[in-house]
Amino acid sequence: MRQILVLTGNGKGKTTSAFGTAIRALGHNRRVLIIQFMKELPTGELTFLSKLRDPNLRTHQAGVGFHKIRGEHATEDEHKATMQKGLNLLENELVNHSPNLVVLDEVNVACELKLLDSQKILEIIEKNPKISFILTGRDAPQEFIEIADLITDMQEVRHPFQSGKLAQEGIDF
Repeated sequence: MRQILVLTGNGKGKTTSAFGTAIRALGHNRRVLIIQFMKELPTGELTFLSKLRDPNLRTHQAGVGFHKIRGEHATEDEHKATMQKGLNLLENELVNHSPNLVVLDEVNVACELKLLDSQKILEIIEKNPKISFILTGRDAPQEFIEIADLITDMQEVRHPFQSGKLAQEGIDF
């Protein structure tokens, strides 16, 4: 039975939780599609999953970095073009890979920043009633909250960034 999971909030763990669920699904021989929006660095999670060489797993990055944060190097038009590329990948993989589970990592952020249209994501979800979706990222759109079967709101209590520590390879990406 299909489920819609929304992992949101300002705390750490949204992507990690989604990838854990993807690994669980792969362990049960399910087909999994992961698209990381916003991210462009080789993330540890995707690097590891690529080593599995599991034919049931497809992964893609559709990002040029986070938008409107320190050190940004891409224009808004570049972000939007990359998000559209991610949507095209999603629609193509839904047809050609027939996944049981789709992880749309950082899709909430992309929609909040108006780089993606949340209505378009909802249309894709509605057109695929047998596929479970995990939607991650801060600031989940209300439309996603309304259709979700499970909502987890990760809350930050303390974060290394608050004391000036930068993101750490192997912990943060």
